[in-house]
Amino acid sequence: MYFDGAVNSTGSGIGAVLISPDGRYYPVAAKIDFPCTNNVAEYEACILGLQAAIDFKFADALATLASMVNITRENLIEPLEIEIAKGPAHCNAIEASEAKPWYEDIKNFLRTGQYPPFADRRD
Repeated sequence: MYFDGAVNSTGSGIGAVLISPDGRYYPVAAKIDFPCTNNVAEYEACILGLQAAIDFKFADALATLASMVNITRENLIEPLEIEIAKGPAHCNAIEASEAKPWYEDIKNFLRTGQYPPFADRRD
């Protein structure tokens, strides 16, 4: 799978190309409808390619099952509904914490030259 994403002033786009074991190419592309950075566009392109690969495997599995089952007119099958997401595939959830960050002791040492209370000069 190859994927790429780009962001510029006119919009954002992503794409991926899946290559099957027998050498067939399956391109997929999408336009991003939310503001993002180039890195986010790259991640979204990767997710698009992975989702397409999953969908292709799902379609292959359905085709295999369909060929194994004899379906008559009495056995009606309801259509499969697929939901399309309108937002990013990630969530920017940040938890507020009262704890000091891991680098607080280093920052304090650089600022004051004093070691943390639990350390000595050998550390």
